[in-house]
Amino acid sequence: MAKLSVEQSNILIAIDISKDSHDVLLELPDGNSNAFKGGNHKADFDLFASM
Repeated sequence: MAKLSVEQSNILIAIDISKDSHDVLLELPDGNSNAFKGGNHKADFDLFASM
C-alpha cells in the first residue's frame, strides 16, 4: 500500500491600510514574496481583487 503525503502550504498576506494608499505583502509557500501598492480608489481595489 502506498503512503500519501500531504504538505501544508500557506500564503501569508499582510495589508497596511492608510488614508491615501494601501500596501500589500504576499509571502508564498516557496519563500518568495511580492509587494503591491494601491491607491484608495475603487479601480485599485478592483485590480487587486482580480489578481
